[in-house]
Order: sequence, then C-alpha cells, then structure tokens
Amino acid sequence: EQLLPRIQQRTDEMLAAGLVAEVKGLLNDGLADWPPLKSVGYNETLAMLNGEVSHDKLSALISEKTIQLAKKQRTWFK
Repeated sequence: EQLLPRIQQRTDEMLAAGLVAEVKGLLNDGLADWPPLKSVGYNETLAMLNGEVSHDKLSALISEKTIQLAKKQRTWFK
C-alpha cells in the first residue's frame, strides 16, 4: 500500500533534481553505451530523449519500471 506512493514521490524528486539534464550531460560526454544508463530511471529517460517516449509519460514509465523491479526483488528475497 505504501510502496506505490513512495515510488511515485521518489520518481518526482529524481525528475525535479535534474535527471533529464544529468542524462543529457552523460550523452554529451559520449557515455551513451555506459552500462549504468540501462538502469531504471536512466533507461526510460534515454528513451524519452530519443523520442521513443513522450515527456508527459516519463514519470509514469519510471514508476512502472521501478514497481516491476521491486516485485522482482521481493520475489528473489522470498
């Protein structure tokens, strides 16, 4: 019950703190193939910058992928 709102809040905080600008900076530094950019949040932001996802849907997509990751982690720990 508490996880979904916390994930959405964290996603909003990441975006407000400059996630998009950070990813743009990494791309400008030539790090497009850097493995950490495949992680949740960065990967979706890359997709948005590449025109694969609209900016309006970015927050929801990051939250969705984070929820999926949390579910996998809970299953693994069980």
